[in-house]
Amino acid sequence: MLNTLVEEEDAERLFRRFRAAGELPYGAFGEICWDAQRQEMQQLASRVIACRKPSQSLEVDLLCNGVQLTGWLPQVQEDGLLRWRPSLISVAQGVQLWLEHLVYCASGGSGESRLFLRKEGEWRFPPLDKAQAIALPGATD
Repeated sequence: MLNTLVEEEDAERLFRRFRAAGELPYGAFGEICWDAQRQEMQQLASRVIACRKPSQSLEVDLLCNGVQLTGWLPQVQEDGLLRWRPSLISVAQGVQLWLEHLVYCASGGSGESRLFLRKEGEWRFPPLDKAQAIALPGATD
């Protein structure tokens, strides 16, 4: 539902599909449940939409403390990373964003990284210069 709202697509169509698949409680209870969920997700989607810009995938090819990192970092905007999830804040999500942020900055990115969550939850990391980002994972060595 969250991605449907972020993409500003028809949530009513999604509701009909969920109802037809039997994934909602029967009758009015299903509608009440859906409406409550949609209201909460719309608040989160509005926060994402306000910060969302065109994005692209960034190819990663880094040598960090003797370890070669290769792959792709998806959804990189000109002002940094923007992520969203329909869940409550957790340390695991913060760690994942931190690792993506280090890769982004070590690859030359200069923006901040943000993760928006339910109930106004949020993780944010400020820009780091390339040398800092590469040095941080090995700071305790």
